[in-house]
Amino acid sequence: MDKKLLGKRIQKYRVESGCTAEQFAEQIDLSASMIREIERGNRLPSLGTLVKIANALNVSTDELLCDSVNKSSYIVNNEISENLKELNAEDTSLVKNVIETLINELIKRKQK
Repeated sequence: MDKKLLGKRIQKYRVESGCTAEQFAEQIDLSASMIREIERGNRLPSLGTLVKIANALNVSTDELLCDSVNKSSYIVNNEISENLKELNAEDTSLVKNVIETLINELIKRKQK
């Protein structure tokens, strides 16, 4: 498990929720310094703490751990869809073309 990726993902969702580390720590009954240690990737949260974090951030533990476990296609598709919402139609079409090209290249490599 990559502690740094987990920490970055927790921090990303915390920041998106508008909470400071202090506010978030209070919500889940931890110290702000512990939250910072987790977000920096210096400490792994216990399973119970991870569940508290996910619930407080209103995300699934799968979303927090998706860099550490095999992602389901649902999570991958959801992340891609969220990113595409920020693009205009022309940019979305460009991304689609790049993905199709990449998929075709990967298929060709597997066939070799």
